[in-house]
Amino acid sequence: MGYESGSSLHKKRSWAMSLLSLLKKKGNRKEAMMEEEMEQEMEDNAINEALERLREMDDTLSSLHHLGAYSHEHWPSYHSTCRV
Repeated sequence: MGYESGSSLHKKRSWAMSLLSLLKKKGNRKEAMMEEEMEQEMEDNAINEALERLREMDDTLSSLHHLGAYSHEHWPSYHSTCRV
């Protein structure tokens, strides 16, 4: 009663191996996608950090420019204070 033919066992084994192969492929694709997402996230973070540094430099340059303009407008130049 509990006997299966060799052909039936072979078909079940073949089906199980095919299913296992498909699962491995799906797992590998999922792992590759996760790695790609991590790489993209790292790249996005690097871009965001660079943009933040550029904003900070722009703010600094704007402040320095403002101070420079202020000093030129409100302070006499070196040459105008020299008396010969």
